[in-house]
Amino acid sequence: MARGIKKGCNAFDDVDCSTSKPVEEFNCSSNNRGQRDLTLNALVSNYIEKPRNGMKRYLRYYVQHTLKDAIEIAARCKLYNGKYHRHQRRIKKFLLNESATKLLGIQDKIKMCRDFEDLRSLVDNTIRVKGIGDLTIYDISLRIGAKLGLYPQAIYLQAGVISGAKALGIYHKRESIPIKHIRIEHIPKPISSRLEPHEIEDFLCICKGELGDISLKNT
Repeated sequence: MARGIKKGCNAFDDVDCSTSKPVEEFNCSSNNRGQRDLTLNALVSNYIEKPRNGMKRYLRYYVQHTLKDAIEIAARCKLYNGKYHRHQRRIKKFLLNESATKLLGIQDKIKMCRDFEDLRSLVDNTIRVKGIGDLTIYDISLRIGAKLGLYPQAIYLQAGVISGAKALGIYHKRESIPIKHIRIEHIPKPISSRLEPHEIEDFLCICKGELGDISLKNT
């Protein structure tokens, strides 16, 4: 990947989107942040050209396995090279092993899932314990969903994604009702017309800094 391009949240050679990285090291834009011609369309085009390929490779890895193996690898949060996904490297390994055992035990129920939300809810109800939070549940569900051909139809919110959504002005916290996802129709057309919901989740996470620059320029 070219220098100056931030890698996707779910790419094989991923970065930890829960931490702040220097702009000089990771940048969604192919040019410098603050450039005068920086536009939403340009950011989307750059994502399509660079980080989206990492997302595709990432999901293809789980597709190529049997469902049983895909569930086990997905729940143990392993990548093609045997390393743990950066999002889950700090989780205690016995929790990931227990998650794999639990999900393998409901393989027949997983097969019966009709859509991604059905799958995500099943995974959530099966493995959520202290130490296994929303991001891990989403990641595991996305990996298994790729094998089943079930993909998100909305943009699920994690810390980095929320930052990107806030920069676009499409996230407004409601304390009484936690917001779990944003519907595709609430995403600006330059993004929603060119990216799938799971790609938008990745895009909002890795381009949150540049999205903030665009928002500031347009105020």
